[in-house]
Amino acid sequence: MSDSESPALVSVTESPPWRDTLTELRKLLSERPFWFSLAFMTVGTWANQSSSVYLGETYGSSLPRLHDLLLDHVPYIPLSWLYDTLVVVPQVLLFVWVLTRRKFAMLPFYLVVFGIWQYLRAAFIILTPLGDPNGGSDPGLFASAPYHYGFYPSGHTSNTLFAYLFCSGAIARTILTILFILMAALIFGHAHYSIDIFSGVIFSYAIVKFSEKHFLPRLLPGTLSRRGGL
Repeated sequence: MSDSESPALVSVTESPPWRDTLTELRKLLSERPFWFSLAFMTVGTWANQSSSVYLGETYGSSLPRLHDLLLDHVPYIPLSWLYDTLVVVPQVLLFVWVLTRRKFAMLPFYLVVFGIWQYLRAAFIILTPLGDPNGGSDPGLFASAPYHYGFYPSGHTSNTLFAYLFCSGAIARTILTILFILMAALIFGHAHYSIDIFSGVIFSYAIVKFSEKHFLPRLLPGTLSRRGGL
């Protein structure tokens, strides 16, 4: 075959993945829904923590301790080191999942969901001022923080379930396993009343499904909302 008959060689230069990631992030930061959702969640977080501070300043150690069918019949084991560490792991895994799957466009939705949860928890903390179920004998790794008075519903279980519902595959299965271990640690550590623990799971699921129906289409028109596809 002569040189004139040889197929032409075309050099294609592909941009590195990190450059595409930076492009997507810059696009995200230039859009109003991201900043609105970030502000929405930030104010909600402030409201949540302020409600807890209010309980501490208003009631302090006089907050009532309640009987609980589970806690009254399981041995108490100081496990704050476990449940206060485990609750961070799903958030790290969620960050990894978003980064590796490049789900940056979904961040406004995630922030809105977390924000709704913060506002609801702020309201319930005020409406149900409960005392520490373990009597303060093991206040946890954040004992010195002024916002550790709120109990209902549990932020440990709710935030973990959020991470599970937002992810898929092996990461989601890992988070689900962590959730069950976390719930057991909270019960044996008497860190939350059982109603706190289970309500956190129920509320989180309801918030995600409600938000998928009413907020996801507005934040991301044309997005198919399904677990694992977020």
